[in-house]
Amino acid sequence: MDPTPWKVSGSYYEVCNCEAICPCRRKGDRKGGKASYETCDFALSWLVEDGRAGALDLAGMKVVMAGTFSRDNPDLWTVTLYVDDEATPDQKAALTDLFLGRAGGTPASGFGSWIGEVRAVRSARIELDHTPDAQRIDVPPYLTVKTRERVPHDAQVTCGIPGHQFPGQEIRAEVVRYQDGGFDWEFRGKCGFASRFTYSSS
Repeated sequence: MDPTPWKVSGSYYEVCNCEAICPCRRKGDRKGGKASYETCDFALSWLVEDGRAGALDLAGMKVVMAGTFSRDNPDLWTVTLYVDDEATPDQKAALTDLFLGRAGGTPASGFGSWIGEVRAVRSARIELDHTPDAQRIDVPPYLTVKTRERVPHDAQVTCGIPGHQFPGQEIRAEVVRYQDGGFDWEFRGKCGFASRFTYSSS
């Protein structure tokens, strides 16, 4: 992507196969630690409510990332990125660069730096519902996610992917089912997190 000023913001929802509350998250004064199991399988979703890259309007676009990493090497993700199939070619290119950290800014200095391998970038029909306690992700035929319930917590919980400046709500997922290009997993009753996000080039 050209080095154009950009900014995107909206709602964020993720799930993974850790036990709730995810030990990777910051809870109150306790910093995040290692994943619950040897391998962390995850799905992340962003609904861009407001966003531009230069003159390019990105509002209303949806992006999902699915992937995995080893508990002993959490800074080396293997991922596939799904971009809203309603995006124009220019919008898809911009969203791909932004959410893979290739456009610099907030993602590049955070989770983008943890991406070691991108298996694919796909245009897909993405259905996101970020309604509190009823979140869903559907990327047919690859990914299905449904929230079961919120997880009570008596301290502020934050996650570095949307940003620690945005407290969120821990949830427990009813189902997470994913299959694509060598990834194949399903789990129930594991953790998730809902919050807000703002990423920018500066």
